[in-house]
Amino acid sequence: MLVEGDGVTRVGFRRDEVTKRRADGSTYPAERSVRVSRKTGKEI
Repeated sequence: MLVEGDGVTRVGFRRDEVTKRRADGSTYPAERSVRVSRKTGKEI
């Protein structure tokens, strides 16, 4: 995937584990997809 900005950035995706909260207050583990630059490894 390519992202336009200061030039063109090739991006990859990383899965981060997060804790989500339900309406009743209980929590559960889930994963969130985060876009990262393949060259630098920084989040976009």
